[in-house]
Amino acid sequence: MYYGEVGDSLNYFHDAGKLFELGRQDAGAYWNVIVWNEYTPIWDTKLMLWQEPRAFWFVKLISLLMWIVGNNYWLLACYFSFLSFVGSWYLVEALSKTFPTTRLWAVGSFLFFPSVVFFGSGLTKESLSIALLGWGTAQALKVKDLRSFIYFGLVAIVCAWGLAQLKFYYLAFWAGGIGTHLLAYQIVHKTNLPAWGYVVVFVGVCVLGVFLSSFVFDFDTLVLMTVLNHNTTYVSSQPQDLIHYSIHGGQGYISLNASWISLFYNAPIALEAGLFRPYVWEASDKLKFLMSLENLGVLGLAICAVVLIFWKGLPKLSKEEVLFSCAVLMYVVGLLIIVALASPNMGALVRYKVVTTGWVVYGLGCMIKASVSKIVLSK
Repeated sequence: MYYGEVGDSLNYFHDAGKLFELGRQDAGAYWNVIVWNEYTPIWDTKLMLWQEPRAFWFVKLISLLMWIVGNNYWLLACYFSFLSFVGSWYLVEALSKTFPTTRLWAVGSFLFFPSVVFFGSGLTKESLSIALLGWGTAQALKVKDLRSFIYFGLVAIVCAWGLAQLKFYYLAFWAGGIGTHLLAYQIVHKTNLPAWGYVVVFVGVCVLGVFLSSFVFDFDTLVLMTVLNHNTTYVSSQPQDLIHYSIHGGQGYISLNASWISLFYNAPIALEAGLFRPYVWEASDKLKFLMSLENLGVLGLAICAVVLIFWKGLPKLSKEEVLFSCAVLMYVVGLLIIVALASPNMGALVRYKVVTTGWVVYGLGCMIKASVSKIVLSK
């Protein structure tokens, strides 16, 4: 078992088990915890994750499921693995109907790619995140009229609420990408703009969205939380597992400074780390070695895609494909940078970035396929 006797998965399970036992002894105290977060134990019980709101929300969810499947780790792990699979399958079916020629890459990327299957399974927040992201994105791809838009809105509320409890930065980039895509499509779907015109519209809508959201969301807080998470991970990690950034833009702590200048300066390093690290020579154990081999494959796909684009140019895409590609690029690049900056431990990074890995492989595969098709048709 990957998590051994410690780790997030077992911590979630043990705390949920204590809550479940509390419920069997005192239903009132249990529901005060579940609904109001008022913890008054009836015996000497210590909840390890009580001080971590997002982790404890997941613990409460697990405890509720224990009333159905009992205090059984393996049944709970199978349940969340099944949810992750269903969300991914739903996404694959939606991608296959919207972009039929990409079905094989969608299946391979989201249902069979090793790290997506491994880290997207089990009793982890990533399993539920993948399920919610897959379900929400699939419904967004099906928006064609008012009825489908209303249904997507209901699904989006559920997914957004769940993602906000699990990983708020997953929600930020997913909602930004999906919202910008849908609004930009409504602006350009009856126009005959060239491909670069669709990109300009997408960027314009994105900039407007960031500007408007700045009135209700403090982006400086995001920077501060990113650096605090970075520092917490940095001091608790082994030196050989760390990604080292550079202090820039003023006085800093460890290797990042809580300023936009520092984050932008280190963004290219973070993106490279999120996409391709650990490299083979950085693997300090068997699992990291396997992940490094996978990253080597992703690097090979990236090199192949770049060579084909420089050789034959960008493939011709429909307006739907252009806008969706922009949304995926925004989601993947933004999330990889934030995750890599906040989690400079390469072992943790390979797990946290799992919600982007399938999209990276899918995007590179589709680029290669389109370029190869262009070469074949030109002969």
